[in-house]
Amino acid sequence: MNSGVALVRAYLRTNGYMVLDEVPIVLPERLGGFRTHTDLDIVAVRFPCVRMGRPDDSGRIPDPIETDPRLDVPTGSIDVIIGEVKEGRAHLNRAIRSPEALRLGLARVGVCDEQELDRTAELLSEQAVVSLDDSSPSRQVRLVAFGTGTSRKTATHYVISLKDAWEFIDSIMEREHELLLPATLSDPVLSLLHLEQKIR
Repeated sequence: MNSGVALVRAYLRTNGYMVLDEVPIVLPERLGGFRTHTDLDIVAVRFPCVRMGRPDDSGRIPDPIETDPRLDVPTGSIDVIIGEVKEGRAHLNRAIRSPEALRLGLARVGVCDEQELDRTAELLSEQAVVSLDDSSPSRQVRLVAFGTGTSRKTATHYVISLKDAWEFIDSIMEREHELLLPATLSDPVLSLLHLEQKIR
């Protein structure tokens, strides 16, 4: 895993997402066999009732950590992100935008039933977000490019700056150092920030 993907994984986890990284998309060849079409750098899912933060004596979290507003996390919906990570300018490769790749990425997390998959993948290949409102909770799927540049939403995808992602994690680690300390054991980005906190 490259450092950019590791950073994005830690960023999304601190915002309450469950994250798969470097998901291979394998398609059949016409003459038999299979080929790797692309890798999805990030496939992440967040459920609407996630609460992260300091628990009280009863195990409740009265003051949950706020999500990064740049992520535009929906309230009341399951949010699925299919993301590409670049250490240069944030953009999406053509392969990740293909309906075939998006269909398999969505199938991997089970956010759509079989009847919804083709239509959702087709729409997502042309626009930043697709809402599926016919269920409770409702669902949305979206494309996000992580890299250099300004965090924003475009017609075809969201952009999250790696600098903004780093600064968000750093601010959370500074405020919630003790709470996040156990997570640093398995996450290289949080481990680095833990070390930085110790030597400041």
